[in-house]
Amino acid sequence: MIAKNKNKNKTKMKKQFIYFVLLLAIPFSMLSQTHIDIEDVEVEEEGSFDPKKAVVPFAVVTEAPRFRKCKKITGKELKECFEKTLDAYISKTLVYPKEYKTEAIETKVYVIFNIDREGKIVKIRTRSKRKDKELFEKEAIRVISNIPKLKPARQKGEKVTVSYSKVIYFSL
Repeated sequence: MIAKNKNKNKTKMKKQFIYFVLLLAIPFSMLSQTHIDIEDVEVEEEGSFDPKKAVVPFAVVTEAPRFRKCKKITGKELKECFEKTLDAYISKTLVYPKEYKTEAIETKVYVIFNIDREGKIVKIRTRSKRKDKELFEKEAIRVISNIPKLKPARQKGEKVTVSYSKVIYFSL
């Protein structure tokens, strides 16, 4: 009886270990699938910062772009407000493609876009594992391209273009 319980516990622990390893492997496999356009990456010399040419990652920009709702917020709270407001906008606006409703597909679309110096959404790029289901990517592009005009981000006191990435989940 005790031997059976030990074997069950060992089997359970082995399964949990396998799940844990798989859980760790998923983010690494997603990272290996990311694509960086070389022309988007520029090496900047020390002391030379041109806000008209710079594309600053959202994570390092000193003042994040803002929705009207985030008008009086600054610092880290501004980035949090931006992300929460963007999530709420996507949840409210996203429409599951009716052509796929009978299949009840759950998928995610990776979206990368820039917010330019005027606060407009530009250079929207998507990636999805479901290339056969392009309507998910088209819907993600529609939602992101219709984000209302934002107050632009600032770096060193100057308006700059910011790059931002987002995962959009589709499920019924």
